[in-house]
Amino acid sequence: AQITLSKLTGRVTAHGTDPLGRYAWQNIILNHERTLLVITAYRIPQDSVTNCGPETSAMQQWRKLRSQGIELPKPRQKTLDDIVAIAKPYESQGHEVIIMMDANSPTTDPSMEAFMDALNLHDLMAEYLPDTPPKTYQRGRHKIDHIVGTLGVLTAMRCGSGVIQYARFAVCIAGRDLY
Repeated sequence: AQITLSKLTGRVTAHGTDPLGRYAWQNIILNHERTLLVITAYRIPQDSVTNCGPETSAMQQWRKLRSQGIELPKPRQKTLDDIVAIAKPYESQGHEVIIMMDANSPTTDPSMEAFMDALNLHDLMAEYLPDTPPKTYQRGRHKIDHIVGTLGVLTAMRCGSGVIQYARFAVCIAGRDLY
């Protein structure tokens, strides 16, 4: 879910959600020529549904994709592919994109690298984290939750903070630099 408050409320030109519950998005007008596409997303951790329970997100997405005619669905990769399909038209036309995602993999993972390359995204929090980023899940040592964005968002950033796992995020963007 996404909530837009205060002065930005009147700038939302479009919004939507994924029928599989993987992401929500809003398009916010910056000026007469550019917009900011904001996406929040969850990507399942499982590469395969072999050992997944029947009520897990992975199995629910797998069944839904099968019902759409995909014979051998890969829900984990399909999440990234579908976000690219939504965001690429915006990015290609010079609009800004910011994606906040529980990706369940580090940005160094080949699928995440390909995803970020496809949309020309940058890790917006990298500059604000220590040399050894905090782990963002209980059983691991890597940052798997990310805020990534286009170059315009990166250059407009002024501060960053966040308690990464299941808490709050804050990214300060100088509005005048985007408008």
